[in-house]
Amino acid sequence: MAGSEEFSQSVQDIEGDVWPAAAPEDTYLVRTVHRMRQVPIGELDIEGLRIMLSQNVGTTAILSRALDQLEANLLAAGHFYPGDLLWAVLRLPEERWSDSAEVLARVRGIAQRADVMIAEKGGAQVPELRGLVLKFLSDQSEVDPGRTH
Repeated sequence: MAGSEEFSQSVQDIEGDVWPAAAPEDTYLVRTVHRMRQVPIGELDIEGLRIMLSQNVGTTAILSRALDQLEANLLAAGHFYPGDLLWAVLRLPEERWSDSAEVLARVRGIAQRADVMIAEKGGAQVPELRGLVLKFLSDQSEVDPGRTH
């Protein structure tokens, strides 16, 4: 788990990149992402994490918090469906995994536990999520966790 100091900072603080204010005519999603970049990471809820990860914004800064949430609840849900946070994590670009063996190991462990849980439930609640979990595990089986860039 990351330290509380890290979670007390916002994505904007960590990245040192202040975005201009979203325009009133911008979409809800754009306005939301702009606002969430200013919220301390420790205050981002599941939906906030899901939105940021789905948009690939602040990923390096918030991924540890998202993984903490998933380790506590594999099917953590934002506003859409059980497992939507896991869905957002597993759909991140591959370079997120190739940069850190530790992060990849955490995500693999989460995906493996999710696969078992979904299989035990017959996959009825989240059949598409199981497919994504299996694809992630298959794709990552070829990745050397010791590789760094």
